[in-house]
Amino acid sequence: MHPDDRRTALRTLSLAGLGAALGGLLSLLLRWQLSFPGRPIPLLGPLLFPDHRGAVPAASYPALFTLHGTVMIFFAVTPALSALALIRLPPLVGRERPAHPALHRAALGLFALGLALLLAGLHARFGAPAFGWTAAPPLSTARSPGAGATLWLLAVACSALATLLGSFDVLATIVGAPKLAWSRLPLSAWGHLFAATLNALFLPILLGALALLFSDRHLGTALFTAPSQPGGDALVYQHLFWIFGHPEVYILILPVWGAVSDALARAADRPPALRRAVVAAMAAVTLLSGLVYGHHLLTAGLSPLLAQGFMTLTLLISLPSAAFVASWIATLHGASLGPDAPASYSLAAVVLFVLGGLTGIPLALVTTDRFLHDSAFVVGHFHLVMAATILLGLFAMLHEALGRLGLRAPSIPVARLHAWATALGALGVFIPMLRLGLGGAPRRLYDPDLYRYLHPLLAWQRVATVAAALLFTAQLAWLVAWWRGRR
Repeated sequence: MHPDDRRTALRTLSLAGLGAALGGLLSLLLRWQLSFPGRPIPLLGPLLFPDHRGAVPAASYPALFTLHGTVMIFFAVTPALSALALIRLPPLVGRERPAHPALHRAALGLFALGLALLLAGLHARFGAPAFGWTAAPPLSTARSPGAGATLWLLAVACSALATLLGSFDVLATIVGAPKLAWSRLPLSAWGHLFAATLNALFLPILLGALALLFSDRHLGTALFTAPSQPGGDALVYQHLFWIFGHPEVYILILPVWGAVSDALARAADRPPALRRAVVAAMAAVTLLSGLVYGHHLLTAGLSPLLAQGFMTLTLLISLPSAAFVASWIATLHGASLGPDAPASYSLAAVVLFVLGGLTGIPLALVTTDRFLHDSAFVVGHFHLVMAATILLGLFAMLHEALGRLGLRAPSIPVARLHAWATALGALGVFIPMLRLGLGGAPRRLYDPDLYRYLHPLLAWQRVATVAAALLFTAQLAWLVAWWRGRR
């Protein structure tokens, strides 16, 4: 691997690791508040909140989950996938270097600038942004004073621009590869190709929505104000955001699908089963991903006909997703898996992806989504897919990439233990969230003690918190094992 590309990849991975550590710590703070409201956090409480006797101040709580979601999506998973594409993609398509490595270097600078802007918002006047990772109006318009919200807009815009640059390089690397045989292109490369295509299509929409929101905050426009005021409608922003926001799920998981398929096939010592069907499923998901976003708006006042249309499309996109599961089962059927670390992560990812996909079906239905929308059930569902499955897939890709970087991955027993500890920890965190949502616990809840009907469910909150601590510890243990034997 070229030294410049290696340096860029290592720095990008380090930045992603920093973002993941920050997002993980924020999630532990949120979990403590939900499990032990009113009790100070041992050791960290006096350090983080010296003027508050409880766990987390009510004024700071919305800012914590805003930063958690923003950091995890835009400054942890996204730069990690960008770095892994830089490392893994050229040899997959028969190239020594990516087509335009300077784009990845520019992307690294934008990722770093964006994270710095986001953290600077913590010290802004009137505090950090507190409108969730979606930044929905009116909370994010001029009614939210201070520079924190504006810095958030600029930070996410930097991440979006960085991702666009990396995606352009991915497209150029694959399409411009000499003597490229599309019929022999590995599924990992197909995953990166379709993810880059979605980035090129939908990230400009996010950037446009952020620009309009910035205009509302600082240029005196009223594009996303209440409908009672001339020309403004907050629902327009929701449409613009989720046109990007739902494809983002597939942008993050398509490379994981490809990597899991290749890892299982390699461990089984056979080609991936139903390979053409998997590529067709990836293409179908890419085509349909921008048409299903409306299930995020089923409770926002859509017309019944439009809501039923989005429900049908959402159920339809589950069919190509099932093709991946069918391919994995067919690949593994009758196979004797050899010792392989990426395969261990991939098997765990398959289990969590299937569970996460099944829990998404009730949310696609208009009738059940009205009860589950904005509940802890939604949090459990999308974390099973976007957090647990993608995390395991990233480690599967990382174990392959470390050798190309000249670093040694942890041993296979350590990788197996880490894979299943991560899977069990994720199940221990997010399955209780499903139960809490079925019990009526709302998401973004601050103090469960205020609601008598939630008192019997407090044990589930504490189970999730203990599992979250174990999950975080498992990642630290892997990091220590890698650091001791990295050369």
